[in-house]
Amino acid sequence: MKAILISCFLVAIAALFAADQALASEYFVVKSRSGILRIVDHKPGGGATVVKGPFKTREEAEKAVGPTTDTSRGKGRQ
Repeated sequence: MKAILISCFLVAIAALFAADQALASEYFVVKSRSGILRIVDHKPGGGATVVKGPFKTREEAEKAVGPTTDTSRGKGRQ
């Protein structure tokens, strides 16, 4: 019985940790070497440069870029 209780406790802790990580995502506006602006959910590596950010939501990042800029809706991995 103790083993089941401990297992349930560990599963609950793992679920809370995973939910916390999902809610803590940040968005960045990055510019690739070719000059393309993208909104990504991770800090870029490689040849990309952070232009603006971090933002708490994708919508905040889109507002910061402006209405005339075409940004990718994907993950934007560079």
